[in-house]
Amino acid sequence: MMPLEHKLPMIPGPKGAYNFTRCKVGKKLWRPKLEFNLNDPYCHETKFLYEPLHDEHLFKFFSKPINRNCLLKADLITDNMDVKCSLYDYNEYRKYLRQLHADRIKRELRKRNRLFVERRALCFAEDQARKEAERYNS
Repeated sequence: MMPLEHKLPMIPGPKGAYNFTRCKVGKKLWRPKLEFNLNDPYCHETKFLYEPLHDEHLFKFFSKPINRNCLLKADLITDNMDVKCSLYDYNEYRKYLRQLHADRIKRELRKRNRLFVERRALCFAEDQARKEAERYNS
């Protein structure tokens, strides 16, 4: 298994020897962002292109037997309804998944750091209150 930060190389082989797929027909590729991110304001890193085979609203249309057979003949999907893609698209999707994973890790680290700072502030405040109470009781 290759880590997400590495691109898959082009391996020579006969046509149809291997297929790259990202998701099934009708499943979204791109997830909505949970928070505002200014790292890539012009979408140069990841291009969120519209792909009709991944449109959830067209799932019923593509699931009809006649349309499914046309997609199979055109070699756009596999037998189990996975959408085929190029090596470039597959590597771009892996890059996107890695970016999502890194963003989640950063968010979790920020959250833990914020909690740590709050705990230290609370401990400090409790210490000060205890010392002040001891001073008044003495």
